[in-house]
Amino acid sequence: MQWFELVSRVLPTPRIKRPYEKFIGRSRGEALQSGTLPRFLQEPDDAYIIKSNPIELRCRAQPALQIFFKCNGEWVHQSQHLSQEHTDLGTGVKFREVMINVSRQQVEDFHGPEDYWCLCVAWSHLGTSKSRKARVRIAYLRKNFEQDPQGTEVPLKGMILLHCRPPEGVPLAEVAWLKNDKPLNTDATVGARADHNLIIPEARLSDSGNYTCLASNVVAMRRSATATVVVY
Repeated sequence: MQWFELVSRVLPTPRIKRPYEKFIGRSRGEALQSGTLPRFLQEPDDAYIIKSNPIELRCRAQPALQIFFKCNGEWVHQSQHLSQEHTDLGTGVKFREVMINVSRQQVEDFHGPEDYWCLCVAWSHLGTSKSRKARVRIAYLRKNFEQDPQGTEVPLKGMILLHCRPPEGVPLAEVAWLKNDKPLNTDATVGARADHNLIIPEARLSDSGNYTCLASNVVAMRRSATATVVVY
């Protein structure tokens, strides 16, 4: 018997590791993650900067080795990311969450063809996925109404129409009506139209009063001039 035959009988033959064996010893959730592109569990939302307060953008994806933000086509520096890894207790699958802050100064300093925007890019073993674009805008509401309601006198069962065009603002202002400084409930006889005008098709004596248009968004609230309505 040759010496090499004796050695081959004593020493085990090296075994080539099969590709699937890299998953042995891992949880089922971890094994599933390695074979898919990242899927976003949370994408960044459009946001408004109020006064000088920075806003937070957040992304969450699985599987994800890394997630980075890209704003206006440029990568955000790694030091500006807050990254955390979590495990779903039900499935054992890990997911990554990343957050950045965007300041008012950053938005003001950006001069591009569109609004300031950011998106997330997530990496897995198979490649990358991109989230939706989130727009970041500075919220404001001008002081002056573009059109104030005007006082009027109408006969009984006549039509009352009060115009209101709220101040310019971002986001667009929502409009509500006050009667004698109390919220006016719209019903079958009183309606606020989509153009913010107030219409009362058949005036009653009780509809006499002082009407005010109230405009508000996330940053401020404005009151229009008061219009006095007299039903006779």
